[in-house]
Amino acid sequence: MNLFFDKKALEIIRDIIRETMLGNVAIALLINISSSYMTTRDISSLVSLSVFILTIICIELWVIVSIINYLSLLQKIIKKLSIFILTLWVCLFFTLTSRYFVMLSDAWTNQ
Repeated sequence: MNLFFDKKALEIIRDIIRETMLGNVAIALLINISSSYMTTRDISSLVSLSVFILTIICIELWVIVSIINYLSLLQKIIKKLSIFILTLWVCLFFTLTSRYFVMLSDAWTNQ
């Protein structure tokens, strides 16, 4: 079975991209907004930054769950590709989450 000519697999990959695009745009928008809150070092900016970080983490979890939902369909067709996509997204989730915690701790210590 060839990946490039399997219509069902390509439709599932398209659905994964479509589902995660909204989450990626929301994360980019929240990161852009949160940078303006890091200029002042008062408690309200730290609370706002914490809310932004928690929202971003929730969006990332939602993206991971939607990918897992589609990967169960894709795994029946292409097992190795579905494992690769899941591993990629989990690594991205942990990397971004650790960066958000570093960003929050830097904002807290620089106050």
